[in-house]
Amino acid sequence: MAATFIFSGFVKAVDPKGGAYKFQEYFTAFHLTFLSSYYSSIAFAIALSTLEFWIGASLLLGIRRRTSTTLVLLMMALLTPLTLFLAVFNPVSDCGCFGDALVLTNWQTFWKNIVLLIAAISVFLGRYLIVPFISNSLQWLFSLYSIFYSLVLAVYCYTNLPIIDFRPYHKGVNIVQAMSIPKGAKQPVYRTDLIYKKNGVKKTFTIDNYPKDDSWTFVDSKNVLIEKGYEPPINDFVAG
Repeated sequence: MAATFIFSGFVKAVDPKGGAYKFQEYFTAFHLTFLSSYYSSIAFAIALSTLEFWIGASLLLGIRRRTSTTLVLLMMALLTPLTLFLAVFNPVSDCGCFGDALVLTNWQTFWKNIVLLIAAISVFLGRYLIVPFISNSLQWLFSLYSIFYSLVLAVYCYTNLPIIDFRPYHKGVNIVQAMSIPKGAKQPVYRTDLIYKKNGVKKTFTIDNYPKDDSWTFVDSKNVLIEKGYEPPINDFVAG
């Protein structure tokens, strides 16, 4: 739990602008446009990264046991049903849990949260068995330092480039190589749907069962993606 929350908080802190865009995507999908201004989204992104990093650091060091274990349980209790909703209805393409460092599908995110929810319950129930690595008199100092570190990191990466850029166009990347598809890579699988009309009624057929008599009139055809193939890291670049 500690490693997951430290990693999640860190990758959000190094890209607060990316986190803000993801919050705006959420606010738009859930019709909360009054929250979707750029600066409020930045504030949410930095606050979330700081909270997650502090929770992870507290769990790792065994400090603030009651507060940290309660917060981690509350977060997972809220996020798990939310990610189930995302998986079923797909209002956003991915949850953005780990920024661009690790992109998961909505269903992968939901099952990941099921595991983390079980872990959060276990940590909460056994919170008094956690052994602190720091004396009580110094816990406040390390707690403040973890908050200060995450905030300073997020502000620095907001005003400058991320110290670690997980995006496809990071500095030094070979764009041509990142756009290429290696030999033997998995190819996408498509299904061709054929649309015919008869007596004013349209019906969809496949290439295996389309009507061959003259009573049907061909209207249109479309390719439907059944299974994704290999997708290069850069797939949205067009040379001018």
